[in-house]
Amino acid sequence: MNIWDEIFYGALDNDINYSSPDRSPQPTSTQPAYSEAARNLFMAAAKDESLPNLLRNILQSDWYVPGDSAESLQTIVVKPGEYRLVLEPSRIKKNKKSKANLTAAKDAQNGIGGKLLPLYAVAPETPPFVLVNGRTLFGRGSAGADGLLVHVNDETPFEIGRHHFDLMASLAEQCDLEEVIVSPGPDQVAKLMAATWWVEGNAEEEENQVTAKTVINDCRVAWAHTGPDRSGLAGFRRQITGENLFRGVINNPAADGIVVNEKLGIGDTAMFNPVFSLECIQEMLKGNDLRIGVKPLPARTLTEIEQWLRCRSFPYQNRRYIDASYDGEALVRVMVPEGHDWNMNESLGNQCRRKPTWSPVFSLPPVETRTQSGFGDGISAILCPGLLARDLNASAYPDGADPKKYWKWGRNLLFGRLLDKKDISMSKERLALARELEKMLPEGADCIPRGMMRTVEGAAFLRKHPHGGTRIWIEGTVKQAERYTKTWVPA
Repeated sequence: MNIWDEIFYGALDNDINYSSPDRSPQPTSTQPAYSEAARNLFMAAAKDESLPNLLRNILQSDWYVPGDSAESLQTIVVKPGEYRLVLEPSRIKKNKKSKANLTAAKDAQNGIGGKLLPLYAVAPETPPFVLVNGRTLFGRGSAGADGLLVHVNDETPFEIGRHHFDLMASLAEQCDLEEVIVSPGPDQVAKLMAATWWVEGNAEEEENQVTAKTVINDCRVAWAHTGPDRSGLAGFRRQITGENLFRGVINNPAADGIVVNEKLGIGDTAMFNPVFSLECIQEMLKGNDLRIGVKPLPARTLTEIEQWLRCRSFPYQNRRYIDASYDGEALVRVMVPEGHDWNMNESLGNQCRRKPTWSPVFSLPPVETRTQSGFGDGISAILCPGLLARDLNASAYPDGADPKKYWKWGRNLLFGRLLDKKDISMSKERLALARELEKMLPEGADCIPRGMMRTVEGAAFLRKHPHGGTRIWIEGTVKQAERYTKTWVPA
């Protein structure tokens, strides 16, 4: 749980005053929940999945290990054949003592033995033991061990020999990278840039070239994977650094962004197919991290926050706005108590269900300087121009490309149109939205640059409907909406 989660759960429960500058968020509990990866561990073994999948689940789990401290872990001496090897079938429950079971167990035990480091998913009855994450084992107590002895539930323990340690160390690096992706935080850009990625493409590509493929919702993205075993049945794959991956996407005009792997993370951080937008990629090449979760999203007004939520299809029913100013900064977050498969970081496909469902953290200017209505002054730093063009119906058939033909409200009275209050209200809303999009046009530019796309979905929309990002269409939309903010519009 990061600092923003602590702040807003505290504000929601009204049990901690986080507005006080001398108060820092404290963890609610030091006792970890039972690791989801530990449950997945034996699901992988039961399905006879690949060894990397099984080892990755071990690395993502928290384990109780005998020892006085995380730097002083204790091994045990195990005889050869006393336990089974990893991915060998478990033919006996350890609490079953029948003769038939013992005979089957003898046949199944083919472990190598030696000095093994025991890992327990549940705290053993005999202390001392320490709780460590699977990824932290390498370089500590496992360095002098001949292998690991893994205990989960009532299954008979199994050995992981030392000859798998190199693979586990490599997978641990992949897990570190995946955690950076699903749990954005400060000072992670260098790790993303230096990391090794596996991309799908063809053998003729140069080092800085990246292929884009069309996926769900007609988004055209580069497929990147954190490891070779993550790419499934993909064809040609090659290794590439994060920096070359990002440059290749920016230099490919057909690409709307990057999609990563399939499922990443465990528990509350789990995501399917997270993506990087074009603006996010372009800024990371400059050393800036704009990913949601790194820091609060700078909003100008509550109206802008509501528009962001609308563009991103945040659940509407039973919304609660939580104000939890912290350390002198005005912070707002939106939640719905019901569970939804919505994720604050953009992703493709269905997501894991979360309850309650939280928006990102938004920061607002001080009340005394904040615009009380509308979107506020200046250019939005959070709204995606592609999604604004979509909300302005640039894709409408057949007249979406012609603002004059598309937006005509009121009763046609031959010499003009007569508008009622509802017609005028809708035109004013459209005008405000169109003006926000107009602000994003750089001075002297004929269209909004591709690098300003803050979502993959928005980039895909303007690639399919390029007129929605042009000065001609945007200014025409502003002018037409402005005409229809009056009671009478002459023909």
